[in-house]
Amino acid sequence: MATALDKVTDEYGTYAPKGSTCLVCKQEIKRSERVRRGYLRPEGDESGDMTAVYHHSPQCPA
Repeated sequence: MATALDKVTDEYGTYAPKGSTCLVCKQEIKRSERVRRGYLRPEGDESGDMTAVYHHSPQCPA
């Protein structure tokens, strides 16, 4: 299980990999939608690899 976002890269928009879902609204992200990327660290593992997560930018369509 992951904790809250450790880092959000808001300096630029990006595109999510195919099959990604929005962290906020849980809807599938279309390939043409701009998103922001953040990172989650596994709970209780301060030295573990972080996982990239995506959310719609500037806000979720839902």
